[in-house]
Amino acid sequence: MKPLVSIVVPAYNSASHIEKCLEHLIHQTYPNLEIIVVNDGSKDNTAEIVSSYAEADKRIKLINQANGGPSKAQNTGIRAASGTYLHIHDHDDYAALDFFEKMVDAAEKTGADIACSEVIGSPWSFPFFDTMRILVTQKDKIIETGANHCNAAWRYLYRMDFIRRNDLHFEEAAFNDQDMLFSKPAVVLANKIVTVPGARYYNINLKSSLSHRSKRYLRKINDTDECREAHARYYRFLREHDVEKYFKAPEKVEHSDQLLIFNVPIWRKDYLGNKTRSYIFGIPLGTRHIYDF
Repeated sequence: MKPLVSIVVPAYNSASHIEKCLEHLIHQTYPNLEIIVVNDGSKDNTAEIVSSYAEADKRIKLINQANGGPSKAQNTGIRAASGTYLHIHDHDDYAALDFFEKMVDAAEKTGADIACSEVIGSPWSFPFFDTMRILVTQKDKIIETGANHCNAAWRYLYRMDFIRRNDLHFEEAAFNDQDMLFSKPAVVLANKIVTVPGARYYNINLKSSLSHRSKRYLRKINDTDECREAHARYYRFLREHDVEKYFKAPEKVEHSDQLLIFNVPIWRKDYLGNKTRSYIFGIPLGTRHIYDF
């Protein structure tokens, strides 16, 4: 039997979009899935919607808990997971129907601790991959996957024994930075990471999500001793593994088009994963994101 994949979906007031998320999971071409939805104290009918799906598909498990934030919900799901692989999935996103087939196949073929997908729709810059590559050095794991600029935990498929062995968990005191504090140490600790061309995760990034809250609001909810200590542990970890220089590296330009007149660059367009950035006489004109829905 193919290895089981545990998909953890933290959900809070998700009634308007959880159905699309679940529909794309239950119709995956890779069927051996355990879909764990953690209802984090929703005030709408999220639990009722998920319950109806769980009755029809026994792969879906609903866990209800009092509202504690995304990190607590993710940790609840990880503790309940029994799969060989783990995926963290946002409640307002969806995956291409062959996403898990491609991700598991790459991880199984290479023995990688982490498989890294492509991302569509996000306002951040995620790289696309021409070929499957096995990355083993700290520089390659960080730069070639774009982890120096991309924090999202949901772009990866993690080997569960790797997660357990390294006691990786989300920092429950941190809000909005929780993915960074989880995914970047995971990238550093992985023995190898495999890039998976064509495995596409669609990030919707609704305006109601935590990432759209004001900086003032986020500073306020993160203004705790526990949150400051979580960040201190993270930066100590980066220094101990000597990787700060890689996480501070600029985005990787995949290729550029330019217009030269008498060998002088007049116009240039840089391609950076799922966005392009244009310049005229070296002055940035703006960034255009590539959406493919």
